[in-house]
Amino acid sequence: MFNFFKKEIPILMYHRLIDSEGGKGIHTIYFDIDEFEKHFIYLKKKNYKTITFKDLKKIGLKDRTKEKNIILTFDDGYKDNYELLFPLLKKYNMKAVIYMVSHLEYNKWNTDNDGEKKFYLMSKKEIVEMKNSGLVEFGGHTMHHVDLRKYDEKGQIEEING
Repeated sequence: MFNFFKKEIPILMYHRLIDSEGGKGIHTIYFDIDEFEKHFIYLKKKNYKTITFKDLKKIGLKDRTKEKNIILTFDDGYKDNYELLFPLLKKYNMKAVIYMVSHLEYNKWNTDNDGEKKFYLMSKKEIVEMKNSGLVEFGGHTMHHVDLRKYDEKGQIEEING
């Protein structure tokens, strides 16, 4: 039987974490923090090592499966990534990659389209603290969840840089 995980590195993708009913929104792109922590406990128990894409580049494609590597990603850069995720990363000494929506206070794409509540994004200070910890890598994200293939280079840069 083919074992995908012996040839590739699994990537788990998340968005938001909540610690109360008030954190819920229209879109069910969140995990309760207590349930989410169980993911970390499971990964540790099964000897997975969280890495970033920079780590993967250092490891190299040839050696990528010598250890049980896994990549955790979070889209948008919600404030709860700082308030709830970051303490868990420190507690379990795990890494994550966050794709930040640029130059916005909250994720307008959700609220402008369907009346979703405003869920604020991390501040620059919070981003810098997380980056400096060595536990979090940041990547670019579009502002409006567009298909970048439909944009010219200038439009792509504007969508990613804000």
